[in-house]
Amino acid sequence: SLIHNASLSVTGGSCEDSINIINSFGDNISLIVENAFADALDADFSKLLIKSIQINNARNDCIDFSGGNYNINKAVLNGCKDKAISVGEKSRLNADQIFVEKSNIALSAKDSSNVKISILDVQDVTVCVEVKQKKQEFGGANLLIKNSKCPDPINIDAESQFLTEEL
Repeated sequence: SLIHNASLSVTGGSCEDSINIINSFGDNISLIVENAFADALDADFSKLLIKSIQINNARNDCIDFSGGNYNINKAVLNGCKDKAISVGEKSRLNADQIFVEKSNIALSAKDSSNVKISILDVQDVTVCVEVKQKKQEFGGANLLIKNSKCPDPINIDAESQFLTEEL
């Protein structure tokens, strides 16, 4: 699918994913999800430029990216029962501003993914960041955060890399 200049809003999504985007290209996308049954946004094998995303209360992940290229200008994520942002399976994520509150894990970068975030502001989470290899068919992940308000803990496995400045 092609998604251009789109605004999507879901309240009380009762499926596994409130918004599920697969094999798509998109730009200038705005998303609002309230009270998702499981994942609020799941995107696989896509190339997306998300202008803004606001998610309040997801009973699993707020954002789950796999196998694609993703850009986020601004995300405000609140009440994610598992991960605020999960990036896996050789994905690339570039994000300008990410604000996370009241979530289990703020950011999970895994399985050969590369994640670059300019500003990460996190409050009231169990784990701020994890960088790891989860599936054996992939390697570790790479994470760069330029400006972070991120409380401990930060978990990094031996296969992965976490940087706070570009080399």
